[in-house]
Amino acid sequence: MALRTQTFNDFDLNNDPQIADFLVGVCSDGSAEFKTPVNKVGVYTLEQTGSIKPILGGNTISTNSGYGCYNTIAGGGSNSAYAQNNLYSNTISGGCDNRISSEDACGNTISGGYDNCICTSDNACSNTISGGYYNSICSVDDDAYANTISGGYCNSICSFEDSCGNTIAGGQYNCITSTASCVYSCATDNTISGGCCNCINTAFQSEGNTIAGGCCNTISNYVAYHNTVGGGSCNSASGYYVATVAGGACNTASGYASSVAGGSCNCANGSCSTIGGGKDNEAGGTGGTVAGGYNNSACGQHSAVGGGSNNRVRWDANCSTISGGYSNCIRGEACASTIGGGSYNQICGGYNCSSIIGGYDNTVEHTNSHIIGSEITTCQSDTTFVNNLVSCGQVLASAGLPAPGNGGVGYGFSGGDGDTGLFSYNSVDGSGNDGWVSLFSNDQEVLQAANAGVNYIRMKSPNGTAYNITVTNSGSLSAVAV
Repeated sequence: MALRTQTFNDFDLNNDPQIADFLVGVCSDGSAEFKTPVNKVGVYTLEQTGSIKPILGGNTISTNSGYGCYNTIAGGGSNSAYAQNNLYSNTISGGCDNRISSEDACGNTISGGYDNCICTSDNACSNTISGGYYNSICSVDDDAYANTISGGYCNSICSFEDSCGNTIAGGQYNCITSTASCVYSCATDNTISGGCCNCINTAFQSEGNTIAGGCCNTISNYVAYHNTVGGGSCNSASGYYVATVAGGACNTASGYASSVAGGSCNCANGSCSTIGGGKDNEAGGTGGTVAGGYNNSACGQHSAVGGGSNNRVRWDANCSTISGGYSNCIRGEACASTIGGGSYNQICGGYNCSSIIGGYDNTVEHTNSHIIGSEITTCQSDTTFVNNLVSCGQVLASAGLPAPGNGGVGYGFSGGDGDTGLFSYNSVDGSGNDGWVSLFSNDQEVLQAANAGVNYIRMKSPNGTAYNITVTNSGSLSAVAV
């Protein structure tokens, strides 16, 4: 039987094609003619433009009340593109059980894979899922624009309100979410580059946050802007603005502009605080820094711990520093104080501008007091305490001591009622203060000086008592209170 050709306009489009009907093709020059039974083509759909479009493998393209144009399902099975109103330029290239569903959908693409979904309650525009399976882009109560999931497994971009410009490059179980049921709940321009079980999750707004990879890393807060986790595992950048964890494991940067470079179990929770590495360290004060080590804390504002272990700069010990060592502590309100190192040294609370250079078991209990040595406890302010002091040269001072004379500077108090200290006095000429001479370095020099007319060396103790140290004929020294 010869075939009769018809244009589509000749068909009764209000009735379904019958099994006996054929779709017929003719070459442009009329030289060939072929036919295909409708039941061999598969499911068809009636588009708003009035054309019958066969869709292979049980796939569907449909709208409820609006218009649909330039939509494509190229293959696969059980794929669907649906809009409550208008459906324009959407594409499902293949795969199975993939879905595009929205009130209005435009320019969305699912390249393939299995059970991937672009679904919103309002508008879905220019979103892309490149492949993989169980991946989803959704907006519960509003729009989704220009979001991308490049592939992987069980990745999701979901916001209660708007989600826009977010990217998950791959991996599995990664998510970008904004969950609060209010108009301000949105996720914008966030990125998860890959990895496993990474999540950018805020109650209200998230913008410009990045997880570069790794496993079980999170960026979370009520709001979060421009936070970064570089990689590692179980790290959290939970500050509301520009918090960073570069890597490591179980690190947290929760303060504004805080950062943890690496290590494990470190916490930078003060604003602008920094931890370089190590383990179990805390930077709790604003601008606090822990460079490394183990179990150190810098909780005073702008305080620092360089390293070591179990060192503490307590709250309100602002601008104080522990360079290293073990179990050293600067207590609260001991501002601008320093412990250089050693062990079991402490500067007590409220005593500012004090220092312990090193050693062990030292305690500062006065303001502007300083310790060089070990097992020393301060007994007055504005004083330096040492166990022993050896000078290989002269001791110089700009105030409180006699002026230079005869090539050296005497050490002691001027006129017998000045600063605490040790000095020598020459009474040969009987001129009083004119007789101050240099500090002697040993008993032999004292004896030689005595033979030259030096009568005594005077020492004044911290309680104010002065002693004349005289040289006996046998060369020994004798102290007499004056």
